[in-house]
Amino acid sequence: MIPPLLLAKIKVKICSCLASEEDIAAMNALQSLNGTLIEYYEISSENESKGGGMGRLVSGLFSTNSTSFGPSKGAELSICDSIGGPILKIDFEESDNDTGSETRKIPLKKIGGISPNDSFMSSASGICIYSKKKNENGESGELCRFNLKTLSGDDRDEVIAFMNTVKRWNEKRSIKANEDETDEDDDVQQKIGLGQTALKMKHFAEREIELSKQKRDRESRKARYLKDSGGLKYTAIAMANR
Repeated sequence: MIPPLLLAKIKVKICSCLASEEDIAAMNALQSLNGTLIEYYEISSENESKGGGMGRLVSGLFSTNSTSFGPSKGAELSICDSIGGPILKIDFEESDNDTGSETRKIPLKKIGGISPNDSFMSSASGICIYSKKKNENGESGELCRFNLKTLSGDDRDEVIAFMNTVKRWNEKRSIKANEDETDEDDDVQQKIGLGQTALKMKHFAEREIELSKQKRDRESRKARYLKDSGGLKYTAIAMANR
């Protein structure tokens, strides 16, 4: 099976008659978007965000919610294919990669919103990406945050427009392909898998019980048949001896 982004590129470049307007718009956006240089902000752990008072103060100045962020890291942004569908990929610069992970990958199907970061003291080129899944307060969690390596608000709006174009294309494509667009946590997926396994086990157990019952019925019928056959045999012998 050809990955969706590659398939769209083939249709646009080789057989444009098969490409839709959404395909063309998404591939143009992709060409402009991929390779964008950014300053990526790693989300800090809960313990770190609750550490020093000055850390909480700085976090509050730069953030509109309770999420805390560490120092920025130079990176390159792109959207590409993966086994699970198109992803937003952030490749860290070698000198800034101190986490042991060279890339950060976010499935497009998990992205709910892409918007400017207009919090107090934020850069004019700041962008926030939010998840589809909402918390108990009805708020979307923040998946990542970054600044463009330019200070132009116009550039930021253009990048957001490109990302939203590819995101909408992927959503329409997924619907046509009947793909699962739900944004479930791994533990939820695991529970679903366990539930399906339990149903299968129940089915096989019920089937085993049914087969055992059928076997007992056959043996019971066989025993009755042999008993009846034996009785007729001895009756015939008695009559013959008269």
